Amino acid sequence: MIEEGTATADDVDVALRLAMNHPRGPFETLRAAGAGTVYEALRSMADAFGDPRYRPAQLLRRQAIGEARAAR
Repeated sequence: MIEEGTATADDVDVALRLAMNHPRGPFETLRAAGAGTVYEALRSMADAFGDPRYRPAQLLRRQAIGEARAAR
């Protein structure tokens, strides 16, 4: 949805908090944990289980790369 321009990260967070009663949205969690951490965890799960559902999205990959560059 974000990559398509249909919604912003904040829109998705609000929707999941209000509609699904999540304590915080996925992008709030992403910001708290760090894109690199989430990317590596998903990549490890995809490799370990061979399940494409765990394959990290390209947006997350770009965020993880940007986060790593900013940390240098």
